[in-house]
Amino acid sequence: MIGIVGYGNMGRALLGGLLSNYRRERVLVYDKDRSKISKLKKDSLLRKAKSLEEVADKSSTIIIAVKPQNIREVLEGIREFYCNQLIISIAAGITTSFIEKAIGKKPKVVRVMPNLSAEVKRSVTGISKGRYASLVDLKKAERIFKSIGSCLILKEKYINPLTAISGSGPGYIFYFLYCLEDSAVSLGFSKREARFLVFNTFKGAGELISEKDDFLELVKKVASPRGTTEEALLYFKKKNFKRIVKEAIEKANKRAEELSKPCTTA
Repeated sequence: MIGIVGYGNMGRALLGGLLSNYRRERVLVYDKDRSKISKLKKDSLLRKAKSLEEVADKSSTIIIAVKPQNIREVLEGIREFYCNQLIISIAAGITTSFIEKAIGKKPKVVRVMPNLSAEVKRSVTGISKGRYASLVDLKKAERIFKSIGSCLILKEKYINPLTAISGSGPGYIFYFLYCLEDSAVSLGFSKREARFLVFNTFKGAGELISEKDDFLELVKKVASPRGTTEEALLYFKKKNFKRIVKEAIEKANKRAEELSKPCTTA
């Protein structure tokens, strides 16, 4: 049985992915906000837990999908009932060592960092195991999170940098698209026309990319000498756009490190 603790945006996305690969009766969902769980009442086969104790008692794998500020409460709720279950945490900034110390009993912990694209089963998820988790546990977590996209197994020290790149990445892309849309409106397009142009341009460009492609080579295909694309790119370079992006990512990584510091000890 797989138990999901927390039925927010990521919990819902994860449940959707799990139900495409696991039987409904093998999944258990819990949220302390009962109004969220009430939305699942129509699904009679899906199991809904009434307490953290029930989740711990019935699950061999517990996925903690709550906000970082709520994880202490969850760990306190399952600590007494922990009995060798695999604990998978998606709480940003929460280290495996923090969870291990909070639970005691040398728990099996895997830390993961998905992103918003989990909602459409296109997440990029970083996965790292704790001190007491085995490679079998790691592969089990990978199998679960492949239901919502692709996975990258890495050492835990890279989870925060991964958060700055792929965890926050959709937000950067959305902001750039917003800027394109706003520029289109300033050139005289209606908001609807601007959205159409930007959305379909991004969608088409995304389909041109494969994992092996060199991004600069793709840029060269668009940027004809002395053309419009080259003119805009030259301005980006003049304003040191690459440096701005790099510094912004470094800021995000630093913030991820700061969020982790209070969670290095229980």
